[in-house]
Amino acid sequence: MSEKKITIKDIAKMANVSPGTVDRVIHKRGSVSPDKQKRVGEILERINYQPNLIAQTLKNNRIYQIAVLMPDPERDVYWERASMGLDASLLEFGSFGTKIERYYFDPSKLKTFQKAVEKIIAAKPSGVLIAPMFSEASDQFFSQCQGLDIPVITFNTHHISDIPKAFVGQDLLQSGRLAGNLLTLTQKFTGRILLIHIDETPDNTRHVLDKETGLRNLLAEKKYPASLIESYQFFHSENADMPSALTKGLNLRDDISGVFISTSKAYEVASSIKKASPQCIIAGYDLISENTDLLKKGTITFLIDQSPFQQAYLGISKFYEHFLLQKDIGIDELLPLNVAFKENLESILRNRRK
Repeated sequence: MSEKKITIKDIAKMANVSPGTVDRVIHKRGSVSPDKQKRVGEILERINYQPNLIAQTLKNNRIYQIAVLMPDPERDVYWERASMGLDASLLEFGSFGTKIERYYFDPSKLKTFQKAVEKIIAAKPSGVLIAPMFSEASDQFFSQCQGLDIPVITFNTHHISDIPKAFVGQDLLQSGRLAGNLLTLTQKFTGRILLIHIDETPDNTRHVLDKETGLRNLLAEKKYPASLIESYQFFHSENADMPSALTKGLNLRDDISGVFISTSKAYEVASSIKKASPQCIIAGYDLISENTDLLKKGTITFLIDQSPFQQAYLGISKFYEHFLLQKDIGIDELLPLNVAFKENLESILRNRRK
C-alpha cells in the first residue's frame, strides 16, 4: 500500500498555522513571523518535503537555460565523458525545465574562447557552467556575468575568483602531490623526473599549474634534487607527430626515474619514453581507452581519474537544485582522487557511472 501524500493542509495542521502561511514559507514570498517560519521549517525538514516540481514548472512556464562552456570533445577525447555527463543531466532534469546549450572552444586558441563568450553573453542564459582555461579572459567573463546577474559554476579547473558560486572537480594541488608520492615511492633518488604538458601550459591553465606545483612541493619535501626535475611543453599545432617531437625535444636516456604527464594525453608519449628508459614509472591522467590500453600493457604505471562525467553532471545538478528547489548553490564539490593501476582498472571501469 502506498503512503499517503502529505499536503500543504497537513503541514499547516501540524505546525498550527494557516495553509497560506505554509505556501509563503515554501515559496519564500510574503511576510511570515519568525515563530511561524521556524515551526513550518521544522515540519518541512522532519518530513523531507519536496514540492511538486513538474506542476510548479508547468504553472510558472519557466525554462532555465544553462550555458556550458568547455573544450571541444572532437579536439580532445577527454571532454567526451563530460559531454556524456551533460547528456545524463538532461535526461534527469530536462522535464523540470532545465535546458543546456553547449559552447565549445579550442583550448590552444584564446580567440575561440572569446568568441564563445560573446555568444553566451548575447544569449543571457540563466546560469553558466564553465571550464575556465584562460585565466585573464575568464576573469573578464566572470565580471560580465556578475553585471548581468548570471550565476557561474566552474568545473575541472579551479579558478581563484570570488564571482563563481562553486567549483566542481578535484583538489589539483593534492592531485599533483599524490602523483609525486607514487612516482617516488619505490624509486631511488638517482634518476630524472620529467614533467610533460601537452597542448596546455601552466601559464594559461590553472589546472596544469596546480598539478605541477603540488608535485614539485612534494618532491621538495622529499628533498628530491631540483636539478633532476625537468619540465617540457609540446603542442600539436607545432608538432603533428608527437612521438617524433618528443624524441627531438627530450634527452631520452635510460636515467629517467619518473614521468608525469599533466593532461589526458599520456598515450602520445608514454611508449617512446618507456622504450628509452624501461624501468621508469609513468603517471598520467584519465581513463580514456588510449591510456587504459597502455596501462594494461604496463607502459603507463598509473592513471589518476578526474571523473569528467561526474564533474559535468554535478555542475548541472547544482543549478537544478538552485533554480527548481530554491537551494543555495552551496560549497565546492571536491571529487575523490581515484588512482587506477592495471590490477584494479577493470573494477573501476565497471563501477563508475556510465
